[in-house]
Amino acid sequence: MSHAHTAATALHHGSVEPPAPVPGTAGLSPVQTAAVYRLRLACARFTELETAPPERSLTLLHETAVAMHAFAMAVGTCADTGLTREDLAWHLESARAIHAASPFVHRLQAWPRGYAGDFETVEWLCDARNRAPIGTVPWAIEQCALQSPVAQQHRNKVGLQARAILSTLAANPAARIASIGCGGCRDLSLIQDYVPPSHGTFVLIDADADALAFARERLDRLDGRCRFVHGRVPRVLGKVRDAGGFHLVVAGGLFDYLPERWAVATLSAARDLLLPGGRMLFSNIAVGNPFRPWIEYLADWRLIERDEAEVLRLIGEAGFQVERAKVTRDSSGLALLAEAVR
Repeated sequence: MSHAHTAATALHHGSVEPPAPVPGTAGLSPVQTAAVYRLRLACARFTELETAPPERSLTLLHETAVAMHAFAMAVGTCADTGLTREDLAWHLESARAIHAASPFVHRLQAWPRGYAGDFETVEWLCDARNRAPIGTVPWAIEQCALQSPVAQQHRNKVGLQARAILSTLAANPAARIASIGCGGCRDLSLIQDYVPPSHGTFVLIDADADALAFARERLDRLDGRCRFVHGRVPRVLGKVRDAGGFHLVVAGGLFDYLPERWAVATLSAARDLLLPGGRMLFSNIAVGNPFRPWIEYLADWRLIERDEAEVLRLIGEAGFQVERAKVTRDSSGLALLAEAVR
């Protein structure tokens, strides 16, 4: 076992004092210095794995998962002492560079379409295909990322939306359905073979014109029943009022990125689109996401977390009757699934 690994284990149990001085800690308190030292050890573990990876890929995968969780714990300790991501940026450089060798994590860091969580990233998440060379640290990082519960919650949401669309069409073949922040319409693409030619009309809304072009191409079996609308919420929703009332509006992970004021405005505008008895279905990442340190500090993907009470409050402020709304969780426990009825 390496010195760095031994030191990291010992520090976790409180038996190692940081050396004096710890690089990059001038002006910090002793408690903050100890927290930074623990973070540096966690980052060093990735370097150690890169330098001398285990021979067996399965062992490497387990060791990488341990390192990722140790990193998350170290970030949490730093945060508890009042240190911010900006305070820690210099100490993260080596770990971020190693993570950038994972094609998927590199995409999360680089934002090639100019924003986090773009439709191509969502497609990659849903396909869960590891594109790094097998047996390497980038492969292990990518495997842990794509198979983590925080990735699975996104696949769960897509499945839920697909089932909601199908059930709405089964109950009313003439149903009008809108999808806000639809991206590449992964949900609708999964079920288009099961939607009879005479069933449903769809209004698909996104701020990324390329996402809409991708969706248009893949939804060929729904040709003639889809209207694609380009624009940002909540203002864009005014463009679709002429489509008549909707029986179902879905919004996927949109609310993970909307501050409170914009979330309420978007929900209120969506409510105006619904027919009486129509449903609004949306999701939000839940407070307490244990993968937050990793996705924020190493992958540059920041999400707005909320709890059940906060989501219900947003629903009420948007004009829905809270007593008719419900908020549940997906099987990962990380996604809040909200339904409001007009």
